[in-house]
Amino acid sequence: MKDFIKKYQKVPVEEYPNKVTAKPVVSVCVQTYQHADYIGQCLDSILMQKTDFPFEILVGEDASSDETREICKQYAKSYPDKIRLFLHQRENNIPIKNRPSGRFNFVYNLFKARGEFVALCEGDDYWTDDLKLQKQLNYIKSDKGLAMVYTGFVELTQTTGKQEKNIYKKFQRDSLQGYIFNRLIQGNWLATPTVMARKADLENYVDYEEITIREFPMADIPTWLELAYHKKVGFIPEITAAHRVLENSASQSGIVKNRANFIEEAHMTRKYFLQKYSLSKEVDKLLEIRINRKRIRYAFLTNESEILEKAKNSLNDLGYTLSFIEKMYYCASRVKFLHLTVRNLLKLFRVKV
Repeated sequence: MKDFIKKYQKVPVEEYPNKVTAKPVVSVCVQTYQHADYIGQCLDSILMQKTDFPFEILVGEDASSDETREICKQYAKSYPDKIRLFLHQRENNIPIKNRPSGRFNFVYNLFKARGEFVALCEGDDYWTDDLKLQKQLNYIKSDKGLAMVYTGFVELTQTTGKQEKNIYKKFQRDSLQGYIFNRLIQGNWLATPTVMARKADLENYVDYEEITIREFPMADIPTWLELAYHKKVGFIPEITAAHRVLENSASQSGIVKNRANFIEEAHMTRKYFLQKYSLSKEVDKLLEIRINRKRIRYAFLTNESEILEKAKNSLNDLGYTLSFIEKMYYCASRVKFLHLTVRNLLKLFRVKV
């Protein structure tokens, strides 16, 4: 990580002058940008943690244009023995796919973490269990073969207030190294604010330079995949955190086309790791089925008939039979495309007349 920071840091990062314990057991890394409405709840949920060990909170504020930076400074001033605040500048921002990213902020926090273990919580997420850190530390210390441990979570859709519980007990098989890796290749159901990992394993197994050079739009999926491939992953079947879905977040964009593009980019990330570790053709088949099922849905929403036909043909070649809902999407898409074609022809005819 040191070489990564040296390469991408164009201007020094300012650290708020607090005196936090030099030997924390756990470092909680918070990356925040444009989170003025949420960062207070995030930090309060971390500060409420009841532990029998010291922990530090590293807040990376990425030069927001709203009030996020001022709020972070207020918290750093109020909790000088807990919060280490890093004030970033946009000159250090690393563009991914020609878009600004939180990559430097994320890696910088990991680099500066002094704890043996690292917990993560984005600035718009928050924890719901005041014993989260204690439970996870007890769990991960019980088995040296564990690289990380995660929990269930609540997915909160900000625009509607809808909350959906996600526990995924069927993936509770941490004793088999590689099992979680195979599941993650097929789809990411692991939420960042639920994770605690060994810092040494993050340093040993995750190459953030590789992730950045290949322009993977997210750093979390490659991180989980690398840790899950090399070591075991633990699971606590309890809800300890809330993942907030914002209308225009990277992975849940309110713009349908952007969301479809993000899913394609996530698919290519998984394909890379599938090839990197020479996984079986069966896993590759499951991954292709998954992405083509999603393509059918988004082709309908984005009016892309070519993608729709390719997805349907690919599923046929893979021996997959469309479900009733997918058949409905397909039929509705064909009707929709026909309607658009006729409408465009009529417009063209009217212009000629």
